[in-house]
Amino acid sequence: MEKIWLQQYQPGIPAEINSDCFPSLPAMLLDSVTRYADKPAAICAGIVLTHRDLDRLSAGFAAWLQSAGIGKGARVAVMLPNILQFPIAFFGILRAGMIAVGCNPLYTARELEHQLKDSGAEAIVVLDNLAAAHREVFGRTAIRCAIVTSPADQATLPALPYSAGAPPPASTGVIRLSDHCRPRQRHDHCVWVQRLSERNRNDHCRLSRGQGMRSDRS
Repeated sequence: MEKIWLQQYQPGIPAEINSDCFPSLPAMLLDSVTRYADKPAAICAGIVLTHRDLDRLSAGFAAWLQSAGIGKGARVAVMLPNILQFPIAFFGILRAGMIAVGCNPLYTARELEHQLKDSGAEAIVVLDNLAAAHREVFGRTAIRCAIVTSPADQATLPALPYSAGAPPPASTGVIRLSDHCRPRQRHDHCVWVQRLSERNRNDHCRLSRGQGMRSDRS
């Protein structure tokens, strides 16, 4: 097959990548946040999240997930649009040694229930308005904790301070993402990163099912 797309590559862009240079996706993330610490990782609604912010906040969220008693290999659903909380939640889940399950924010209740039951998700990161709309669905699945957020929370994320206390205990209710992505002390998250999961190339990182727009109405 002729690789005609290579004609569009800018000078210096390699035609192939070395997929063996990182043992896992979390390892690739840690390399990126270190190498590009002060460069933007994501921009949404004019709000900049640097790689350093992504490192700090995703590590804090990973630490909370572990402290909440959610074990390695557990499924955590992410039902978010393209906002800054998505990469924080996604990479936090991976860094905690868990499996991220993508859920389309446009899913109907029936579709979401099927997705959650099929994946066996134990927790979900979701927009607050969707959490309210689908609370009954969560009760019919293995979900025991809903971590909610809103687009307005984006403005506070880069400036979130370090928490002086211990990570919050496990919760069976609805809690806010911004309250649970703070490392306890400056540099404290490094301890978690070092022992996060012994994840290797054979471990699953993400469950991906049909994410297309579908409708219950026929």
